[in-house]
Amino acid sequence: VYKRQRLRVQVPKARYLAMWFMAQPNGRARVCSRDGAGGVTRLNDLSGNRNNLTQNQSNKKPALVQSFSNGRAAIQFATTEYLVGNNAAAFDTGAGEFDVYAILNLSAGSTNQAFFGTRTSFAASQAGVSVMCTGAEKIRGSCSNGSSGKNTSVTSNAYNAKGFFLVRLQRTGTTTGVYTLCSDGTTESKTVSDGGVSYNGGNFSIGALNTGNTGFAGYVMEVLAYKGVRLGDDDRNKVIRYLSSKYKLGL
Repeated sequence: VYKRQRLRVQVPKARYLAMWFMAQPNGRARVCSRDGAGGVTRLNDLSGNRNNLTQNQSNKKPALVQSFSNGRAAIQFATTEYLVGNNAAAFDTGAGEFDVYAILNLSAGSTNQAFFGTRTSFAASQAGVSVMCTGAEKIRGSCSNGSSGKNTSVTSNAYNAKGFFLVRLQRTGTTTGVYTLCSDGTTESKTVSDGGVSYNGGNFSIGALNTGNTGFAGYVMEVLAYKGVRLGDDDRNKVIRYLSSKYKLGL
């Protein structure tokens, strides 16, 4: 139903895109469905894989803001609102590589709030991947195989200063993982010899953990989730230029 060619946008290595969500459509793509009160009931996966995110509880549905900034739309979340998939395999990364990009906006001083991921909690005993803010100006990306956490974090005040910010979490390698978390040009990497453990988690969610806990108050403009690949420098820059140009961010 949601064909890549309808987007009128080319992104690198599209065959590795597990999920692609956006608030501002490219071309004629239908990005979401809403109920009579305006709540978002479904966020369409535009990768072609139909890994849509949904929300059926009336008090947990985010809103679509048609012209949030620079004439571009955004999905607005309160801390109790989130969207979640129904297929845990959609972003089961196993022991392989992955690369996730997101354009977000949140209030200064936000703390302990989940942006996206496949986990039910941030505990090392909960398998999967996740990205959150852990305090004013600090963002943490974490991965766990269900028994030991593999974490990388970055401290940046850029998102507080600009409102919008780009987050990228990646894993490079299979037996010695290099975990990189970027936020608006600030990058931290961590190398962990993990023996090729699996990071398969649960259903992918945006706005909170996939149980609805630890939600964040803010806006999501776009998320691209690659599975089975880590983009090289040229391809990464193509994605960043696409997002920067579309949302007029000057990244």
